[in-house]
Amino acid sequence: MKKMLQIKPSLLSNRLKLFSRFMIIMITILVTSYQSKASVDLAINGSVSVDSAKSGVSFVYTLNYSISSLTDNGQNVMITMTLPTNVTISGGTAGVSFDKSQVASVAIVGSIVTVTMVNPIAAGSTGQLQIALVYTVGTTPNGYTPAISAQITGTNASISPVSSNVSYVKALAIASIQVSKTANTTNATIGNAFTYTISYTNNATSNGGLNLYSTAINDTLPVGCSFVSATAFGSVNYTYDAAHNVVSWKWSNTALSASGNATVTVKYNTPNFNDAS
Repeated sequence: MKKMLQIKPSLLSNRLKLFSRFMIIMITILVTSYQSKASVDLAINGSVSVDSAKSGVSFVYTLNYSISSLTDNGQNVMITMTLPTNVTISGGTAGVSFDKSQVASVAIVGSIVTVTMVNPIAAGSTGQLQIALVYTVGTTPNGYTPAISAQITGTNASISPVSSNVSYVKALAIASIQVSKTANTTNATIGNAFTYTISYTNNATSNGGLNLYSTAINDTLPVGCSFVSATAFGSVNYTYDAAHNVVSWKWSNTALSASGNATVTVKYNTPNFNDAS
């Protein structure tokens, strides 16, 4: 006669308890593992509205971004941009256009632009920033083409930071000065002094303008014309070269101002002269 295997109830209960604890541990491990792997994918792409722009004339830098995930929202997502030298945002923070439902704040500190997204930002969110950039008038050299880019970060991103592609806009600037001379009389007489005014205008403060440094204005007096006196262009005093009969003003390393004028007083001592100068 076969014997029946009997298991004591207390032993079965202990085994069930051990199995239950094992299953709880395994589920905890799986959940923890899932949580550690849960993340969002960030993407950002930039483009510009023009290939070239005069200094002082704004252009638009557009950033398209996305926060992708099947399960998780983006945590502490920010878009940052370092402005190149001689590049500013036209209008400050007002020069940044964005979707208010996705962006919490925009800040500019020095050359760093920070766009903070709402937190958390919903998985699957896509959006666009439009930033009005402008090259500084006067100091931006012609042909200057800095790299323009941005990056996006998030604390639960699979990769962070993610950088955008690089965009380029060529700066256009030119140094231009116009000089004129106007006499206070049209009938000079021999031996009597008369005065004329030398004036200049400089487009350095206009769009596309470029500062002029180490500038010199030289006025060569005609043969038969004698120098009497002159005045300064603002703080820039004149020098007179008697050997060559030349009156000069030199700005050295100081930038030329937008406009200025000075006077020169001369006289003719003989009816034989050449006024071609």
